[in-house]
This record gives sequence, structure tokens and C-alpha cells, in this order.
Amino acid sequence: MGRYERRRFLLAAGAMLAAPRVRAQQRGKVYTLGWLGSGIRPGPGTPNVSYDAFVLRLRELGYVEGRNLVVEQRFGEGKTAQLDKRTSELVALKVDVILATTTTAAAAASKATRSIPIVMGSAANPVAAGLLSNLSHPGGNITGLTLETADTTAKRLELLKAAIPPLKRIAAMHPASIRNFPVVSQWLKANEAAGELLGVTVTPIDLPIDAIDRWEQVFRKAASDGLSAATLLETPTYLGSRARLAELCLKYRMAAVFPFREQAEAGGLMAYGADLPDLYRRAAEYVDKILKGAKPGDLPVEQPTKFALVVNLRTAKALGLTIAPSLLLRADHVIQ
Repeated sequence: MGRYERRRFLLAAGAMLAAPRVRAQQRGKVYTLGWLGSGIRPGPGTPNVSYDAFVLRLRELGYVEGRNLVVEQRFGEGKTAQLDKRTSELVALKVDVILATTTTAAAAASKATRSIPIVMGSAANPVAAGLLSNLSHPGGNITGLTLETADTTAKRLELLKAAIPPLKRIAAMHPASIRNFPVVSQWLKANEAAGELLGVTVTPIDLPIDAIDRWEQVFRKAASDGLSAATLLETPTYLGSRARLAELCLKYRMAAVFPFREQAEAGGLMAYGADLPDLYRRAAEYVDKILKGAKPGDLPVEQPTKFALVVNLRTAKALGLTIAPSLLLRADHVIQ
């Protein structure tokens, strides 16, 4: 049984154990939640760790799919028009709450409704994106969890430089189609500032979220231009396609640092960032509070409290890299 199969088994077992403790929130009441993702729907065999953690925590809180809970999932497939369409579908269904996984999804939901509560699962800097005025008192119909981007972005470059001391150039891979989004432009500026301090030149590279078939061409061009290291934007498409990215990094000898541990577990060299399952368990608690009568605007937006550094030594060996023991001692998890 592989790692992800074990994880899914443990989630299912946990749900079964929690079932006897489930209490109906309101007898006969069935809640409908909208799960809104801006990226591509995970394919068969690709675990959605965020969704799994979310529904398991909901079950622990008394909301059981097929009993008193319906979850309507919609995905934007990396296209603005598609995301707007799917958001409108959720609004038309009159869902009780929309769980927006990203800043882009939250923005689409905010544009579509001012009455349905919106809980952000892992939005990057919603204040800069104009979704709310401040984290402590969001107001309106949006609340939830945010990713801290500036500090963790700089930290990733620092860690990659520590792993490869001679590093002088790095690719900052992101979708050019959303380069002007405040969150993405801030991410690029944070990379450039960190690179300047570390003596590393950061080169923006377009890795489209709506044309995965072009990814190999992007990696081939980056390698031919002499780029052998990369950092990647926090986006659900890159997370959902983590196995393909790891394969391309290995094929084109690209040492990459990713934002989420699942990407290193899939074969990426390193990952540093917020613990996604923890964020989505907490997002479920926000949903619970709202369904019990709390107003989203009165619930402060919370930041990550759990971060993890993961180093994949198998990938390091395949890339011909020797990771310093001092860096390995800083890791929360080392894949041998």
C-alpha cells in the first residue's frame, strides 16, 4: 500500500471512528456547501489532501455527506471565464457557504455574491487583492485562512541557496496570464528582493495553468537557457499536477523548491510552506461557526500556524546534489 493509499485509508478509518460521535446540527436540515477551486479538478488517483482534510473535519463536527451535507465541487480549470461560470452555478444553487480555495476563487465568489458566506481555504494576501480591508475585521461576507507569501517566498530562495551554494540564477515559474494579479506581482517582487540579497538573478518564466501540454516545452527552453533551479508559485494547478512537475524537473535537471510538502513527496527536491491539511481543517471550523449563525465579517482571518520543510534526498541524489547536513537538520521531514 503506497503513501497516498495509506493516507486515504487512515482518513476513511478516522471518519468511521468519528461517525458514532456525530450529532445532527438540526434534525432534518441538509446543508449544501460549494467547493470552488480556480485550478484543474484533480484527476483519478491524485489525492486532494485539502478536500480530504476539510470533509473529515466537517464529519467530526457533525456534517456527514449523504446524511446532512451535500458538497458541490466546481473548478475553474485555470480560466477566468470558466471560473466565473462555475461560481455562478454555485450561487444559483443557493449553497449555504462557498469554500474558495484560492485568492482567485475568492475574488470570483465575491464578485458573484454579497450574501452567501465565503470561507477562504488558502488565499494569498487577500488584503492586497482587495477582498477585504484588514484581517482582524474583514467585514462583508468573506473570512477564512490566508497564506503568508512574502516571508515564505524569500525563505524558499534562502533554502535553495543553502542546498546549492554556487547557485547564481533561478527561474520563478508562474502563469503569465495572471502576472498582473496583485498576489502574483507581489510574489515576483518578493523573489527579486530575496534574490538580490542572496546574489541570485531571478528570471520570470511562464508556466501556464491552462496548457499543461506546453510544460515540457517550457522546461526544455529553461534548461537550454542555462537555468538549473526553480521556485514555483502557490497555485492549485501546480499542486494537482505535482507528479508531472517532479517528472519534468528530474528530466531537465531542474532543482526546484516548492510551496507545499506534497510536491516534495511527489518527487520535487524541496518544499517549504504552510501545512495545507491543517489550513483546511481550520476552514471547516469556520464553516461550522457560520452554519451555527456567526457572521463571516465578524470572524478574523487567520494565518498559518504550521509550516514544514521537506527535503527529498532521492531526488537530490538523482540530480547529483549533496545536501549539507546542517540543512537536513533543519528539515521537518527527509525523504530517504
